[in-house]
Amino acid sequence: MVKKMVFAVMAVIIIWGCSKSTDKLIEDLHSNNYRIRQEAAVTLMSRRKDKETVRNVITLLDDKDKRVAYIATQILGSMADTSAIRPLGRMVDNPNPDFRAKACWSLGSIGHEAALPYLVKALDDSAAEVRHSAITAIGYLYNYRPAANYIYKMFRDEADSIRAAAVAAHYNFRNVKGSGVRAADLAIALTDRSDLVRYVTVQALGGGYPDTTVAGDLLIDGLRDENKDVRLEAIISIQKLKYAKAVSSLKEMYDTATVDEEYAISDAIKAITGETYPPSFQGN
Repeated sequence: MVKKMVFAVMAVIIIWGCSKSTDKLIEDLHSNNYRIRQEAAVTLMSRRKDKETVRNVITLLDDKDKRVAYIATQILGSMADTSAIRPLGRMVDNPNPDFRAKACWSLGSIGHEAALPYLVKALDDSAAEVRHSAITAIGYLYNYRPAANYIYKMFRDEADSIRAAAVAAHYNFRNVKGSGVRAADLAIALTDRSDLVRYVTVQALGGGYPDTTVAGDLLIDGLRDENKDVRLEAIISIQKLKYAKAVSSLKEMYDTATVDEEYAISDAIKAITGETYPPSFQGN
């Protein structure tokens, strides 16, 4: 119901704004009224196929009103026009890290290989939020296989949120022919000191990497993780892979497992082998 209401409001905004000229919408972006700015931005995003509108929004990146320039950075990402790549690339050098991060997000949203040099540069940014946005954006370039080469160094970033984002980006390339991405690459992430990184890693391993056997073996290691949430997610991923080799490890784990883990183990074994385990287990 909430989603329907949001879509209805957005539709009303777009329909209402369609009658306005681009010049009027740009004028509205300079308004001090938040609602007017939002309505103008949403309407401009809906004109993504209008080259003239795209060009007009690009000029706003140099607007004296920094708020307008920031909004324009976001609009261009949603418009997803490749003509905005070079102008957005300039924003990666903006002194404000918020602008740099948003520029990376927009470059990733456009999703074209020409954005890669700017995103690679941003991977070395001093601000963690910029590096996070850059590695996430590289994950959006999964149709361009050379982009995968820049993921690996981010497994060693000082920020755990960035290391987790690197795992997510790696996952996006898992089925891209010629990318060289394999489950084996995530072995280092599975031993990460951060619970978040290990959790995202076992989650990714259940997503169908080409080297399924390696993924399954790594997930068996994940069953011994010190964090219960990581162990639970490892069980779920093993079930997704239907990795039969893990069944004996799941059974060994059962006697010392938490209640949540017991249910997950029983469900996984049932899905993999058809066996009810333990024999007395009735499920839900």
